[in-house]
Amino acid sequence: MRGSVSTDMSVQASAKDIWAVFSSNDLPKMLPDLLPGAFEKIDIIQGDGGVGTKLHVVLAQGIPEPRSWNEKFMVIDDVRRMKRIQVTRGGLLDFGFRSYENVFQIIERGTNSCIIRSTVHFEADEDKFEANASQIKADASWGVGKAIANHVVQKKTIV
Repeated sequence: MRGSVSTDMSVQASAKDIWAVFSSNDLPKMLPDLLPGAFEKIDIIQGDGGVGTKLHVVLAQGIPEPRSWNEKFMVIDDVRRMKRIQVTRGGLLDFGFRSYENVFQIIERGTNSCIIRSTVHFEADEDKFEANASQIKADASWGVGKAIANHVVQKKTIV
């Protein structure tokens, strides 16, 4: 069975500025600084931060399991301002999911306003779907979006 969960976050910054960070090849290196205490490490296994990049992500001690996984940047679409990231090993795949991916889309609302839409798509065996689906939180990716939004807003304030 398949499912998905979405959440929208309104941001007082331009879609262009928010997308510049989300789509940046430097984002994997920036995330530990943007979310202090969330990550133990993010290693780039392959790639330069663009499409096809493979990461090994380890969350900080004290964060509930699953704390580590590998992921791959499948799509970075500058026209639609959309980034799709697929978990390829570990993480919730070790808990019975057949597939798990995060999709971030930046939706323009005005000159200095946008929405960060985070959607989690997942698939699990039918007999495990109910138990597994309860592990999915709509706001699981919310922290990344909020950290990027705060970074962009603070940068604008300093300039």
